[in-house]
Amino acid sequence: MNHHARTLLYLRRFWPRWTAPNANRYSLLLEAASPDWEPIDWRLMVEARAVFEGNYAELLADVGDRCQLCGNDRWSAKHHIVPLEYGGINADNNMIALCHVCHAAIHPWMTVPLAKNRHIHMRSNGKLEL
Repeated sequence: MNHHARTLLYLRRFWPRWTAPNANRYSLLLEAASPDWEPIDWRLMVEARAVFEGNYAELLADVGDRCQLCGNDRWSAKHHIVPLEYGGINADNNMIALCHVCHAAIHPWMTVPLAKNRHIHMRSNGKLEL
């Protein structure tokens, strides 16, 4: 199965779980960020990243202004549900708008500089702290 087909199959299962009552959306995004298949060739990922950057304004154009995970803050990142490195696609059904805090929580290796010497960190208990 090629990487686009695998991503589409994954997303077909992802969205009903996302919209289910009492869904743990944070866990769903963490699960999707590390799928159980091999990453694609790095050259394909570089091509996909270039397409993403070229189409950035068009993606999630109608999403509103709030983070789609916490709903509290204005979103600032267009996050790929299935990452490009795993064959994720540049389409609205594989993207979600996240605020800095939620995006940093999904990618714990990425800290978001807030001010000099201040960062958001994910604690081992799953809580975010400054």
